Amino acid sequence: MKNLSVGICNFYGTAAVGGLLAVFVFCAVPARANLVSNGSFTGCNGSLVGGCSASNFAIGTSSSGTVYNLTNWSLTNLNNLKCIAVQTGGTYTNNFLCGSGWTGGTTNLQMYVLPGASPNGGNYLMSDGDPLYSGTLYQTIAGLTIGKQYTLSFYQTAGQQKGNVGNSTDYWKVTMSSGAASAGTIYNTFGSTAQNGIAVTSASLTAIPWQQISYTFTASATSEVLNFLAVGQSGVPPYLFLDGVNLDLATPEPGTLSLLLVGLLAIPLARKHLSKRG
Repeated sequence: MKNLSVGICNFYGTAAVGGLLAVFVFCAVPARANLVSNGSFTGCNGSLVGGCSASNFAIGTSSSGTVYNLTNWSLTNLNNLKCIAVQTGGTYTNNFLCGSGWTGGTTNLQMYVLPGASPNGGNYLMSDGDPLYSGTLYQTIAGLTIGKQYTLSFYQTAGQQKGNVGNSTDYWKVTMSSGAASAGTIYNTFGSTAQNGIAVTSASLTAIPWQQISYTFTASATSEVLNFLAVGQSGVPPYLFLDGVNLDLATPEPGTLSLLLVGLLAIPLARKHLSKRG
């Protein structure tokens, strides 16, 4: 009876320690929260004809000269920016992608083929990769810890504007800097034709499936600016589409995961120990 009681005590003692260890590790791992505000591109600080709705709003400078911005985001080179539009994927027509208050030739910015709804759902952003019209979309990210690793992810695809014919490979140039990339010190640079380039050919002009891109970097300051710039490599650059921008702490360090595993394994090992003792 004594041996049985000792076995039971050992079981519950080991299981309790393992359980407490697992709880401790879970509590020690910081909650993974998106540090980017409005990463799904909802809301703007102005309105066009029809109001600030997903079916009819854009950011940049309109034909009337009014400047519109996305909530929590800013733009460089507004005067050179043809149009960055936000739409609800798959629920709108291809006639006026930048809203009826914008002008873009006889087609008013139509795509040969729309990319369809993004995996993130809801709105997505589109930006011209032509250097004559492109501008950097940026946002200040606060609350970083110097030396900590963070993971940046987003969804992307591309589409060719009607009236343009030509092969092109475009990509999102992404930087973390001390200010807008055009003026601040750049800490990290991501994106290239090799890393996340999207090729569009005049022969197909078909929709390109959405793809998720992910980068990991180490914070160099407690506050950094996240910058997105559509870069056209050659030919007539297509429009790049962006959605689901997310920035959070990288996966917990291996040591923390090992500690968690030890805690979880302690419970079945304790049960096995008890069964051997009868």
